[in-house]
Amino acid sequence: MKRPFHHGDLRNALITAAKELIERKGIEAFALREAARIVGVSANAAYNHFKDKDALLRAVASSGFAELAAQREEARSKAAADPWSQLSVGAKVYVQFAEARPKLFDLMFGPFGVGSGAGNTDETEPSGRKAYQQLSNALDNLVSSGRVAPHRRVDAESTLWPLIHGLAVLRRVGALREPFEVSWERMLTFTAHALGLELDPKLSHGGVDDGFDVS
Repeated sequence: MKRPFHHGDLRNALITAAKELIERKGIEAFALREAARIVGVSANAAYNHFKDKDALLRAVASSGFAELAAQREEARSKAAADPWSQLSVGAKVYVQFAEARPKLFDLMFGPFGVGSGAGNTDETEPSGRKAYQQLSNALDNLVSSGRVAPHRRVDAESTLWPLIHGLAVLRRVGALREPFEVSWERMLTFTAHALGLELDPKLSHGGVDDGFDVS
């Protein structure tokens, strides 16, 4: 179905159409010409913005990272202001994004995103770094607030990022059949203990409630 677009936003319209196609058909079946047809332009018009299919896929991956970063920021703006809540809600959005947008998530961390050297272009890399930087900032805030000891902060993102990403991938492929909240609470508790925080048994930790104290 063709859709109207305003002069000057064809590039974004093609990215949006490509996202929809990828979620429906997968990366392997994606064709730039089909994205152009959905938008209502010729393939030649699309090639004025993207030299080939790979270029469009890289732009879609970059857009996916921007979308993820925006969702994390929105969730943080609605969560409690304490550093632990800010970190945990950002991580939760990351995992939920993988389940909600599985094929886009695959693209973002595949050859056309930041998952390989081929995808580390000027277009994709800044957006990919933003999600990582958000995690680093959250960890820094835990230290500055006195919640986490400085020695536990050292390179913590290099451990925490794979942990979050691993849960996201396992949830995305359906390897974990338990309810989301069960997986999430288990990871949250493990993360808190690894950072030197102890769960207060009197408080709930089912969401982003601040139920942890410094050990």
